[in-house]
Amino acid sequence: MFVTCSLCTKDASVPKTTVLYTEDQVYLAGDELLREYVIADSGLIWHGTYNRLRPCVWKFAQFEKDILDCSLYLVAHVGKLTHTGRSDPVKTCRVLSAAVSMLLV
Repeated sequence: MFVTCSLCTKDASVPKTTVLYTEDQVYLAGDELLREYVIADSGLIWHGTYNRLRPCVWKFAQFEKDILDCSLYLVAHVGKLTHTGRSDPVKTCRVLSAAVSMLLV
């Protein structure tokens, strides 16, 4: 099933209305969830011990220049994930994590 929703974005080149496939494993119903999890360009990560956690601001940078091309390169060439495998968010995350870890060694 397909639905249409409006997204709030700062980038004028991004269409304000996007068609979403609702049977996707990571589909989020509603604009509020999309703004929080997709459009947000920063968030918090937590670090520390189990009884002394501290927040740290994390800049996602998903809208920076060349990030999409770099991510697609890591998935296709370094992680060698097939086109059908890219539809699975778990496989995609594992491949990206392994690719980044391999590049940092």
